Amino acid sequence: MRRTGGFGDGVSLAARQLRHGLLNRDPVNRLGSKTGANKIKQHSFFREMNWPLTRCMTPPELEVPLQVTGKEPDSKMKDAQWADEQMPIDSLQNL
Repeated sequence: MRRTGGFGDGVSLAARQLRHGLLNRDPVNRLGSKTGANKIKQHSFFREMNWPLTRCMTPPELEVPLQVTGKEPDSKMKDAQWADEQMPIDSLQNL
C-alpha cells in the first residue's frame, strides 16, 4: 500500500510531480540537487511565477497568526527520528 501524502484527486499533475521531485528519497536524484533552486523554479508548477518580481511583493496576511508553543528546538539536535510524519521523537522527549 502506498501513501498519497495527503494530496487528493483535486491536485494538479504538476503539483504531484513537484512533490515527487522534492521528496525523492535519493538525495542525488532529488529535484534541484544537481543545478540548485533554478531547476525547481523552472518546474511547470511555477510556470506563471515571475521570480524576479517576488522580491518586491508583499506576502499575504495570515488568516490566523502563528503561535509559538513549547520551547525552541535545540539547534544542536542531531538528526531527529520521525514517527509517521509527525513531530520528531526527540522534540517530544525534550518538551
